[in-house]
Amino acid sequence: MTGEQQRLKHHTFFEELYDRYKTPMFYIAKKILKDTYAAEDAVSESLIKIAKHLQKISQLHEKEQRDYIFILTKNTALDMYRKQRKVVDIEQAEIIPDFRLVDETVFGKMQYEMILQTIEQMDDKWKDPLKLYCFYEHTVEEIAEIMGIKPHTVYYRIACAKKLLLESLKEAGE
Repeated sequence: MTGEQQRLKHHTFFEELYDRYKTPMFYIAKKILKDTYAAEDAVSESLIKIAKHLQKISQLHEKEQRDYIFILTKNTALDMYRKQRKVVDIEQAEIIPDFRLVDETVFGKMQYEMILQTIEQMDDKWKDPLKLYCFYEHTVEEIAEIMGIKPHTVYYRIACAKKLLLESLKEAGE
């Protein structure tokens, strides 16, 4: 495939994502920001971030694409909200080793499903960075950009999410 064909393919894919998700993205942002113009700005910023990560998004299944786009939009709107309210994020960083959750080829199907269910039950603050890191394989820096937070905050949230996950799985195993 030539460079021009690849560019056209990405352009078409981006347009499809835009057409499919522009309305729910707007509602997500408006629910957080409570302002039409600010919500439109949040959607625009989200679309720019989507364009930067189009290659990764194109490799995801449709549900994963939707989840990714909604997480990105929500966090872009929250970042704008924090900036409007001048809220300072004072969470302390905790250094964690690089890890990825192991897929279902290592765990049995039931164990894998239990891990996924446990993650889905977490608060978004913990769940979103963990999913972006483990399932969508973004770097801490990419997650920080997507969520509008500092990299050390991403490290901290992933560490806390991992701890919550392990505690929940231990309780379930008892």
